[in-house]
Amino acid sequence: MKEGLAKKLAMIDLEYTTQKNKLDKQETDWKRENKEAGISVNENGLTTEQFDALNKARQQNAENQKKATAKALK
Repeated sequence: MKEGLAKKLAMIDLEYTTQKNKLDKQETDWKRENKEAGISVNENGLTTEQFDALNKARQQNAENQKKATAKALK
């Protein structure tokens, strides 16, 4: 049973990390594209909409990980 739980938790962590890496790549891409296009951005290199979208996606990713972990531990 412990082995099954360990595998589930590892998969949850992998899914979280994969999604986090995708979001980090999206942020990098947007910053580069914004710079190339000369778009007005905040000090972080993103538009307000991009920044908000990334924050929302990151919060959702963390919440999904938390819920999946809690479910696996039940």
